[in-house]
Amino acid sequence: MPLKAETKDLQSKLATYCKTGEMIELKGAKQDRLHHYRRLTYNILKESLSTAYPIAKKTLDENEWKEMIDSYFKEHKMQTPQVWKMPEEFYYYCVDKNYQEKFDRPYLNELLFFEWVEIDLHTQEDELIPLHKEEGDLLEDILVMTPEHHLLSFEYPVHKMKGDDLMENKGNYFVLMYRKSDTGAVNFINISSFFALLLQNMIDDGTNLRDSIQKTADTFGIEGEKAVQHSMAFVNDLMLQGFILGFKK
Repeated sequence: MPLKAETKDLQSKLATYCKTGEMIELKGAKQDRLHHYRRLTYNILKESLSTAYPIAKKTLDENEWKEMIDSYFKEHKMQTPQVWKMPEEFYYYCVDKNYQEKFDRPYLNELLFFEWVEIDLHTQEDELIPLHKEEGDLLEDILVMTPEHHLLSFEYPVHKMKGDDLMENKGNYFVLMYRKSDTGAVNFINISSFFALLLQNMIDDGTNLRDSIQKTADTFGIEGEKAVQHSMAFVNDLMLQGFILGFKK
């Protein structure tokens, strides 16, 4: 049953007050108690975003972080009723407001995105894992990978450095982030551009390791046998770390 127009209007006015702090008159409400609603909602938002972005909060100074939180709370019309999804909207809001330029922190968007992806992987629903076996031919069989994963690329090493160290190490970085199927823990691995493309080729083309190595080596102009040796060691390590689950049946 839809809300009555009067009830909807009261809720809307209360929500606006909680966000902006601009006093309003609410029929039936005790005006001297309204500030508690604003304080509670603000504290929930602040705590949720601080939990979602602990590295960003530590990297920024206190005034910068507070400005982002206050501005988001006051200006942004949140689209989701789910608290755990709020950090995604916060990320896009900060990108739109271009805080990284305002604060002269060119890595900020990447840092916020990195922390959001970790939340997203942790909370997303399980995907179907193809039938697989533990034994197989590493080069010839199709490898089964953890479906809950992202291949990320950054200009700044936000996954392993902070603050001034980030500014001094601009480059090209690739990260494999995934959720372990046995524990649900989110792990991330720093990988080379070659291995990032190798994984992407296997995923996109559905090919075995040998064919993907050849395609990737051709792209980089690397001698085939050397690429095979390094790639097999890399894939074996991914098996040990729980990203590659086995061989497709």
